[in-house]
Amino acid sequence: MDELIPIMEQEITIETVNLSRFDNLKSAVKDRCSRIKLWISRLNRRQRILAGSGIGLFLMGLVALVAYLAAPSGALSGAAGKISRRENLTSVEINPPETLKDKESPLDGVLITSEEYTKITARRPLAVIVENHVSSRPSAGLNRADLVYECLAEGGITRFMLFYLRGEAEKIGPVRSLRTYFLDWLAEFGDALVMHIGYAPPYPQSAPASDVLAYISRYGVKSLGLASGRNFWRVVGRRSPHNAFTSTKMLWQKAEAKGWLGMLSFDKWKYKDETALDQRPESQEISLNWDGWGENAYSVKWIYDRKENRYLRENGGEKALEEDGQQIWAKNVVIELSVQTLANDSLNHILYQTIGEGEAVIFLDGEAVNGVWRKADRASRTKFYNAEGEEIEFNRGRTWIMVAPTGSEIVY
Repeated sequence: MDELIPIMEQEITIETVNLSRFDNLKSAVKDRCSRIKLWISRLNRRQRILAGSGIGLFLMGLVALVAYLAAPSGALSGAAGKISRRENLTSVEINPPETLKDKESPLDGVLITSEEYTKITARRPLAVIVENHVSSRPSAGLNRADLVYECLAEGGITRFMLFYLRGEAEKIGPVRSLRTYFLDWLAEFGDALVMHIGYAPPYPQSAPASDVLAYISRYGVKSLGLASGRNFWRVVGRRSPHNAFTSTKMLWQKAEAKGWLGMLSFDKWKYKDETALDQRPESQEISLNWDGWGENAYSVKWIYDRKENRYLRENGGEKALEEDGQQIWAKNVVIELSVQTLANDSLNHILYQTIGEGEAVIFLDGEAVNGVWRKADRASRTKFYNAEGEEIEFNRGRTWIMVAPTGSEIVY
């Protein structure tokens, strides 16, 4: 069975009767019986018959008195001498069994119930392209994602691809345009959905390698950015194009209407239990300056939170905050080093090596693991290995992958 059903414990409280008040009565009755016995021995036959009748009446009265005193308060009712017995169960409490969480959420490894697992696997993983331009901050929905990819777009500005399956977000954004290398990471998750607003324009403005529309058509990508209907809204008070937002509910409803349902199988990472608090280091900081851009508003720092065993994000020396005021965080942080090249088009699009292998540094539990990343082909899952060739086991929760050009400045 998928679930173990523990025996329900019943806690039953029964009111008891305190008999201490009968001690004096018992002693008095014993003494009186001794006196009566001596008195009877001195009587003749006729006197004994009369005395026996009197004693019988006395004993009947005594029994009635004992019954009255033994009955709980309020138990006597009705005519004189009529006694009703009360079932004195003052409370019955049944503790229901705790719902068992024994299923791993496919994208982040968090343990969930069978009911939750059935719910989330009825839909497909959803990716949303979100910008990180200074004018787009604060963002929304990053702290609700199961998995995050981050890499440079044009002009040294990074862009995110947020993945949702277990996680749900009422507001995600600002949503921006799609690039071809995101499609290679999207392909790892079994025909997943992707939401974007815009794309690198088609050839000849874009080079063939950066022509997103051509790749969407070639691979049959489930694009909610191209689907009919308005799958986002614009926020008043924010300047366009940094004001477009969406939600997981809106996008999954659109996908359902198009029949894009049911999570397809994909290769999953390995997960482990977290390191105990007393075995975690006191502190750790991770700094990344992208490529040759130096320290700027898009430089990233992660500060280890020992108590919560997670990493808190900073951008350009300031706390990276969501719209709700919460600092952006991740359970695991990965820096994946990849060869970056130019697409050689008029719009300065760039490309990444997404297939093959390269160096990687994996951060979890306040420690750094030097290793490699490997991705066999477009549809294969990117996996990470330590120096001994063992696959990395991540902590359960959001993993943040920063795909940085080879030669980027990393300090930890």
